Amino acid sequence: MSTASGAGLPAGASALAGNTVLHVGMSKCGSSALQAVLSFNPELGRGASAAPVRYVVLQKNGALATGERITAYAQRVPSGYALSARASDMAKMGLARVALLRRELASARRDGARLILSNEGWAHEHEEFRTGRLLERLDLDCSVLIYVRPQVEWCNAAWWQWGAWTGLDLPAWIEIQRERIQWNRVVDAWRSVPGVREVQVRLLPPAIVTDFCEMLGVASPGNVIVNRSLPSAVLRLFQRQRSLRPGPHDSGIEFAIARHIELPNAGTPWVMPADMIEEVIDTCREGNRQLLEQLDPVQQEQMRANPAWWDAAHVAERPRLPWQVQPPSAQDAEDLAVRTLGALQRLDERCRTLEHELLCERSRPWWQRWLGLAARDATGQDGSDAPPLG
Repeated sequence: MSTASGAGLPAGASALAGNTVLHVGMSKCGSSALQAVLSFNPELGRGASAAPVRYVVLQKNGALATGERITAYAQRVPSGYALSARASDMAKMGLARVALLRRELASARRDGARLILSNEGWAHEHEEFRTGRLLERLDLDCSVLIYVRPQVEWCNAAWWQWGAWTGLDLPAWIEIQRERIQWNRVVDAWRSVPGVREVQVRLLPPAIVTDFCEMLGVASPGNVIVNRSLPSAVLRLFQRQRSLRPGPHDSGIEFAIARHIELPNAGTPWVMPADMIEEVIDTCREGNRQLLEQLDPVQQEQMRANPAWWDAAHVAERPRLPWQVQPPSAQDAEDLAVRTLGALQRLDERCRTLEHELLCERSRPWWQRWLGLAARDATGQDGSDAPPLG
């Protein structure tokens, strides 16, 4: 049995072996927050073994991003973080690309660094990793890290992340998830992937970055809230106005809203009915007993004590809202309009400030010289016909 530790580790110790840590999810288990912190802190320092710990990103085109390239990418994408490519993209790489990538990975750990690769979608791609021997092809010796949460809570959160935008009703969507929410089977499947030395499973903690860094034996750079659940007023608006959220993966608007509109942290609407809660818990009960054996003693106690894993009646006491499209509320619309208009004003002020700063920069002599040289290079002339600034 491969057990995880963190709370039971001595200070500065590392529970993970191998030259690479593969964080594979689960989805809706703090992955966005972890990837955001790693993207802006790709060099985590030195672990208990005095070896550096380094976040790297395997890009879809097969190139390896490190250091400032990761941060620069994270700054310009809607999500605000960088993560590695899916297994299907890795499997398409030809022999020459794989050979180059192996050299790049070897170079990234030349100073003895342990590498971190992350994509929450990998959790259910263990078969692609196994049959394609993807880790062996890249010469990686991996510890796999998986975070999990009670399946009923996951279903409710994942419904609002993906399910509500698929066109399926809630019962039909939950039925499709039956096999995917057997966390113990995912953990067991990853143990059979070539290149995996060990699999560690952790209960989702309140501060995932702190827990993750404890597992690596490095200081935490701090926790952030990313991809926070939007309040009911916004999600219900999305349900009524599907052009705003047309599909399960069109989530860019959610990141933009969370960045610029100050919304109450009320959590997603709880829509799981009592019969569905009971069905999910009963379906997963035996698997959760097996999952329990994968945890260290401290986390075993936490899992046993959390009724969300075991007691449908306790969970069903939570106030429930309909999952179906609901008519608009005048008060919700008023509140959302006020918050949105306030955000628009702040963005306008920021935009005008940036435009003014840019105009000031463009009036400086060095900019004028650069613009003249650029015009001359483009036209083969001296730049005297270049348009005036402003």
